[in-house]
Amino acid sequence: MLRSIYSLAILLALFSCAEEEPIHLSLINLVEEPPGINCGAGGLKIETGFDINDDKTLSNDEVIQTKYACDAQDDKQIRLQFGAPGFSTRESEFVLPELVTSNIIKFNKLNYTNVASIVFMPSLYAGRDPMIPSETTACVAQLYNLTDNVPIAGTELMSDVNAVVFKESGNIYDALPAKEITLAIRIRSTNNKLSVQTGMSSYLFINKK
Repeated sequence: MLRSIYSLAILLALFSCAEEEPIHLSLINLVEEPPGINCGAGGLKIETGFDINDDKTLSNDEVIQTKYACDAQDDKQIRLQFGAPGFSTRESEFVLPELVTSNIIKFNKLNYTNVASIVFMPSLYAGRDPMIPSETTACVAQLYNLTDNVPIAGTELMSDVNAVVFKESGNIYDALPAKEITLAIRIRSTNNKLSVQTGMSSYLFINKK
């Protein structure tokens, strides 16, 4: 698409004692810009200049300025941060944090378009007791559907590292129900003599196509 638009602004004539300078129209070209270095998602190239040869068309050698109006570019990945930071337990059965504000409320996978995958990534810490170095434990985490009181299949992850580490699930898009739910993270210790806990940040990654 290429079209010229007459500008309302016209170059004023300059007068001298000898002769009058010609008046040239100011023109604008609007050209579709494909996705690339100038506009990641495509957009519009705006060329401005003066119609020096008076043919009512802005040719390449008459362009004096080029700008771009780019279309909005969708993020390829959406990160939902949630979970109670530093939530700990010694329980060998799964425990949910009391801090309800750490949950994802009103989550619905159908609200996101062009989704390639959804991935659960909690941060986990397995505690140690220096007084009993022979005792070890692992922190087990699971994404939990509070609305229906059921775990999300494929989200049970474990770490026995005595440091905060991220663990990553596979694609759980099909395991999530196609409706609005509340999501939480529950954890447990594999050894009730030692505490385990979540780190400061856990995520649900929504990856776009």
